[in-house]
Amino acid sequence: MARTRKTSKEALEEKIEKAEVDVIAAKKKYDQATANLKELLGK
Repeated sequence: MARTRKTSKEALEEKIEKAEVDVIAAKKKYDQATANLKELLGK
């Protein structure tokens, strides 16, 4: 079975999609950490 090679555009699009997922996960983690910090500082 022949394996087709991805074009550079397809590879770039996949990298962009993965980066977007990573950013969303990091933002969620950041927001949670910020909320925890605000709660601790408020006490």
